[in-house]
Amino acid sequence: TIVSLSEIKNVIRNSENKIEIEYSSKINSKVEKQEFDYIVLATGFEQAFLYKKYFNKFKDIIQYGNDSNLEVNRDYSIKFKKCSEAKLFLQGYSEMNHGIADTLLSVMANRAFTIATSLIGGNKN
Repeated sequence: TIVSLSEIKNVIRNSENKIEIEYSSKINSKVEKQEFDYIVLATGFEQAFLYKKYFNKFKDIIQYGNDSNLEVNRDYSIKFKKCSEAKLFLQGYSEMNHGIADTLLSVMANRAFTIATSLIGGNKN
């Protein structure tokens, strides 16, 4: 399911271990609720938006480098301060770790393969 032009209002893990998301349409303000096994938030490329909107509340659990940038693993997931099974993947933010090509659309297929392989617990090598 692709849900676009919407704003998340509430997220819970329900008794069936599903992720229940309540969201509203930015077009008509209609509020809906759906259950998912996994979610992918495609929030865009603006890095300042990432910090202000999403990561500000997670400063205590996310690993930052000496340069105050988020530390990112080779599979494009954020490094957490404590070991966790949860993964939070970034698109277009890993230039410091992955090189200048990170923001280019031409490497998107390789990046998607790396992330998909990580999600299923595989090793791409």
